[in-house]
Amino acid sequence: MGQVVESKLDLIGGFGDTTIGNYSGAMFVVGGSGVTLALSAVQELVLAGDRSRTQVIEVIWSIADPGLSFVRL
Repeated sequence: MGQVVESKLDLIGGFGDTTIGNYSGAMFVVGGSGVTLALSAVQELVLAGDRSRTQVIEVIWSIADPGLSFVRL
């Protein structure tokens, strides 16, 4: 019915680790003000251009009240 796909997952904390650009994809799962770390990392990956292997970036942001969001996507 479905297809089995094997994948490697590395969980990396946001405390000084700079290896994100070594991966083909990056997913940031953050809550509240943690989005500032994710947005900084996304900016770094985008500005790195060809120096980064990262092709796909996803940000999952959980906030208590979407009406309080300061970012419009």
